[in-house]
Amino acid sequence: ENSLGLTRDGSYYYTRTLWSNDVYLTTFDPATDKLGKLQKLVSNVGYDTSVAWSPDGQYLAYVFGDRYDIAAGVRSRETSEERRFQVNMTRLGSHAVQPQWSPDGRFLLAQGRELNYRQGLYRIDARTGQVTPTVQTETYCPPDCVEWPVWARDGKLMFTRWTKPWPGRTIVVRDLETEREKELYRVVAPAGVAHLAVSPDGQRLAFVWWDTEKGEAALKVIPTAGGEPRELVKLPKPELSSYGQPIAAMAWTPDSSQIIYAANINGEKRGFELWQIPADGGDPRKLGLSMEGMLPYGLSVHPDGGSIAFTAGTPARWEVWVIENFVPALKDGN
Repeated sequence: ENSLGLTRDGSYYYTRTLWSNDVYLTTFDPATDKLGKLQKLVSNVGYDTSVAWSPDGQYLAYVFGDRYDIAAGVRSRETSEERRFQVNMTRLGSHAVQPQWSPDGRFLLAQGRELNYRQGLYRIDARTGQVTPTVQTETYCPPDCVEWPVWARDGKLMFTRWTKPWPGRTIVVRDLETEREKELYRVVAPAGVAHLAVSPDGQRLAFVWWDTEKGEAALKVIPTAGGEPRELVKLPKPELSSYGQPIAAMAWTPDSSQIIYAANINGEKRGFELWQIPADGGDPRKLGLSMEGMLPYGLSVHPDGGSIAFTAGTPARWEVWVIENFVPALKDGN
């Protein structure tokens, strides 16, 4: 809430940010590309936050709270028991958290911003919630930003860095032991990249590319060893959503052969629908799930391939509220 102040009649005005975001689960049959009944698992998780299945498929991680009041949740698939732990707000405040599991299942990875506005990537202990800096920027964000971190199977990190001329971006691979970084792909503004997703076999990286001047966006795949990216699907200007990237979330199937993604759609009641496309190229296919009036924030395919978890909610909106007679009214002449 943000104060707008008092009026002479004693009324107090303030603004409120309202939104909703929930965790959903649906079964998935890879043989038929059919989705099952939709189930809401958790209500009121953090705004613009994602979910992630643990590597062994036993736990689902998600995030509660917004901005400086953040808590992580881990839900057991077998018992549905939920464990929550508070996350140090000075480490992860003022950022949406898109959790990513480490290959050994011990840690969660997330981007964050400290209260001095330095920004970076942080490792969260999945048992205790302890936060450890992993990659930190040297100056403020913007212009010095790191985003969209993913954990490869070999333990290396992949993420984007903002580069000059601002806001150019590069995808880098970082070795945590040597702290060396290798540039994988670079774009220059007005082009950008986001929504990184590494394949389970560690061989390829999918990402969303866009160009604001051309009004185009595309889903691309690049070898993690380096090389030229391959464009799988392009969305021209008429299909771009006005409230975010046209492809807002994606995940690989366990066999690394397909990519499932959530595409925003335009219409009277804007929303999104789930699609699937072969990673080697081919025609995208609708999976038969769409939600009107909702935004997709992230999705994760279970390691056995039999279910998909995702977060979806309403876009943030701002309202002005008033509390009448909050204080005595001022008399004439005062």
